[in-house]
Amino acid sequence: TAYEIKECDWSSDVCSSDLGSFTKSSNASAFTLDGSGTLSDSNAALQDLGNVVIGGTTTTRTLASNIKMTDLTINAGNTFSLAGNDFDFSAAAAVSNLGIFRLQGDESLSNVNNLGITAGTVEYIGTNTGAIHTIAEFGATDYYNLVINDTNGSEDTFQLGTALDIDNDLTITNGTFDQAAVVMNVNGDVSLANGGSFTKSSNASAFTLDGSGTLSDSNAALQDLG
Repeated sequence: TAYEIKECDWSSDVCSSDLGSFTKSSNASAFTLDGSGTLSDSNAALQDLGNVVIGGTTTTRTLASNIKMTDLTINAGNTFSLAGNDFDFSAAAAVSNLGIFRLQGDESLSNVNNLGITAGTVEYIGTNTGAIHTIAEFGATDYYNLVINDTNGSEDTFQLGTALDIDNDLTITNGTFDQAAVVMNVNGDVSLANGGSFTKSSNASAFTLDGSGTLSDSNAALQDLG
């Protein structure tokens, strides 16, 4: 069975089974998910969901499978969570992020130019395995706001693989951020909450604060920023 979407709002779970196909809008009309729930596609060949908008006011839309779409817009106050599932664009595109794009750190991103570099927040929350994850890098500017917030019992480490540039704030609430052997730049505030760990560069690469803002560490044992 095939379903063609012209324009629609969906406020609960959305599931495409392996017996159903989804035809996205023929004129790029929005497919708006304006309530909290899951989003899943059980097809071996993922369906392109078109221009997806995470709407509403406090919506959290959580993936329950790998997913594919043409564009993604996250409106202010809303969250799109990968929950360990892979995220694909059908062709190269950037996420329009005014809210929160949340990932554990072990997901695959395909055809994603960035997760929002002029607004919005990207939050890494870990897998509760004590694993080491490489923070995704996207080009000259990587993130607007980057948050490390692993509240799991077995906290993960989030490590840089290439140079990192954050256009606004870096917040380390829980878990470990590891600069590794690359340079990093932050234009806004840098804050370490009590319980947030920072591992300085292993080869004395620079941690550059290239804009006005604050720098704080709430840990009793202050972290060495390098």
